[in-house]
Amino acid sequence: NLPAMDMVVLVALERNMGG
Repeated sequence: NLPAMDMVVLVALERNMGG
């Protein structure tokens, strides 16, 4: 995965957790 994708994944996880 591209670095940008990893960044998006991290943000998505944070949003999913409600953090």
